[in-house]
Amino acid sequence: MIGCVATSSDLRCEYDDMKDVYPFLSAPWFGAVEEEAQRIIGALPDKEHISFSYTEVFTDLPSDKFDEAALGYTMTVKGGVVSLSTDIGPNHPVDMIVHVDYAAGLPNMRLKSTDPDFQERMAATFASGKVRLVCGSLDALPVDLSALHDAVCDRTLLD
Repeated sequence: MIGCVATSSDLRCEYDDMKDVYPFLSAPWFGAVEEEAQRIIGALPDKEHISFSYTEVFTDLPSDKFDEAALGYTMTVKGGVVSLSTDIGPNHPVDMIVHVDYAAGLPNMRLKSTDPDFQERMAATFASGKVRLVCGSLDALPVDLSALHDAVCDRTLLD
């Protein structure tokens, strides 16, 4: 059974035995990303020693869906506590920045990391420059990106 409530600012759907899902890149979706990251980081045995921050920017957003040219978030993990901000400006020094072209990244939100096509698509989007590491290294990231991706997929409502 699905129950949906539409308001002017958000669409919230509840699925039996599942967590709430939200439209991709909506304000509540960013909250779901923070919740899932906290759940994953919170399960780590050495979480209190983790300190890391990164920014993920979605670029080339379709103007018929978004007022902004780019949206994203900055996630900071300090002492096992995750905080997420939608401020992606240059005033926040971070350990890593990733840019994702919206049109290239959106199909990946439909696939779990265990899907055979996922790794191939990710490799192709990196090779094409549609997903690129602007600075930093994925090696130091304290969160399992595959686990985070899969958890966020479960919380994402796509058109």
